[in-house]
Amino acid sequence: MCPEAYANTGSIYGLGTIAPAMGNAYTAHPDDASATYYNPAGLALEKGNEFSLGLTYFYPAVWIKGINGVTDYIDNDKMLGITIGIDSDLGHMTDYEQLEGLSFGLLLYTPPDRAYSEHAIPVSDQSYVLYEDTASQLMLLLGLGYRVTSFLQIGVSALLYMPGKMTTLYYLNTNTSPPNAVLLENRDLSIGAAPEVGFIIKPFHRVELGAVYRAKNSSGLSGLTTFIINGTPSLAQTAEEKVVTTPDQIAVGVSVTPDASLRLNADVTYSIWSNSDITDTQDNFMGTVDTLTPAVGMEYRLTNQWALRAGYSYAPSPFSGQSRNTNYVDADKHIYSLGTGHTFRLPRSGIKAHVDMFVQLQQLMERNNEQPQPFMDYTNGGLVWSSGLSLTFKL
Repeated sequence: MCPEAYANTGSIYGLGTIAPAMGNAYTAHPDDASATYYNPAGLALEKGNEFSLGLTYFYPAVWIKGINGVTDYIDNDKMLGITIGIDSDLGHMTDYEQLEGLSFGLLLYTPPDRAYSEHAIPVSDQSYVLYEDTASQLMLLLGLGYRVTSFLQIGVSALLYMPGKMTTLYYLNTNTSPPNAVLLENRDLSIGAAPEVGFIIKPFHRVELGAVYRAKNSSGLSGLTTFIINGTPSLAQTAEEKVVTTPDQIAVGVSVTPDASLRLNADVTYSIWSNSDITDTQDNFMGTVDTLTPAVGMEYRLTNQWALRAGYSYAPSPFSGQSRNTNYVDADKHIYSLGTGHTFRLPRSGIKAHVDMFVQLQQLMERNNEQPQPFMDYTNGGLVWSSGLSLTFKL
């Protein structure tokens, strides 16, 4: 078997706290540690040293309605994520003039990457497919940004998925009794790495343009697969698999500051899914297509201490309606975001800090899936809530 699947926290939810609050429209002016993902050239915007710690909570409520007309909710995979970020101007940190304009960034994110992308529940009493995935991957991004001139920054970064474990339960029930079942368990994940390159230019006063290319990233899986078929003796074998965590992506964006209190961002991300033959655990092709994801965001500074943020993006699913014996519960998404930030100084130390928070709602549009016999037709949709809080110190 050579099944593949996809999930990437940055692509699904966003990383950090400021970018998700602005609808992930963050390519042309990412000025925190999440620039390692959105555009490593943004690291060169930093003129000091920052350390941040963030928490993010995900609550998916995806539903599926089978041929019996009953709507069931997939109320699982609630997650609490932890983010650690470092953004440092090396010239400022080391006092070496030779390193002036060179910045370093690190972003570490955990826990599992998959939230709701590969989940289904029974769509009839006799025929269904069910996936349940858990993973213990760590997402690590390392980046360098360089300020070539006052109007040009360039950057490179590497996105790494660290080794971990993945456990998958997969059930297949057709018209047989007892039902057929396949159990995949305790698979080791090998490290996967992919580069990113980007730039930011400032052709006009108050206008910035940015672009980034993210290379496809795949993590390997290996481990024991146990098959249980109609009560016959179990058959175990070693399985080798791949997980596509990120397709090739090209993102371009513009950031405009009409005045000192307002910033307007707009992005478009092109995800090249067509060069990945993604299959499920039974080698059925999922039929992925390339996607364009537009996003807009704004930040308005009420005062020097308080900022309001808002954003919207539309993320089309790379998976069309499931018309084979596959069952990938995904759909086009409207994504709405709100957030705020507060800047202050710590008592006595004088260290500058800011706390940021956001709340995001993903609305999965209803999708009809017409399955061939003996698999039953079903529809799916739902909501996914996420929220985050971070504290950043400028040292």
